[in-house]
Amino acid sequence: MLTAAKQDNTHCSDEDVEDDILQHKKKVNTTLLVHFFGPKGDHELSYDEFKQFMENLQEEVLEIEFQEFAKGYHKISEVEFAKILLRYTYLRPDQYVFYRDQHVQPSADCVVGLTV
Repeated sequence: MLTAAKQDNTHCSDEDVEDDILQHKKKVNTTLLVHFFGPKGDHELSYDEFKQFMENLQEEVLEIEFQEFAKGYHKISEVEFAKILLRYTYLRPDQYVFYRDQHVQPSADCVVGLTV
């Protein structure tokens, strides 16, 4: 929350504004903070707990990503797989099309795909 002085833009540094915007100065108890560190923030998080949380999170994100491309099916094509791999790769649009299209064309009687 901005103070009255900051709202009037008097003696307001960029750092003050950034801190207010990002709420660095205000502690917010999120569900994850309470879950991991307790309501008072006095619990500690073990490596095993952290690792298990990260593995579960990654698994859920991967499943969501797969389902987005599978569109209700239990398989994705090679093109969909390439799109998933290229999604977070920095490429020019022409490079993206080139790499996406570099898959082997299956024969008409060959059903190819990746399953969950």
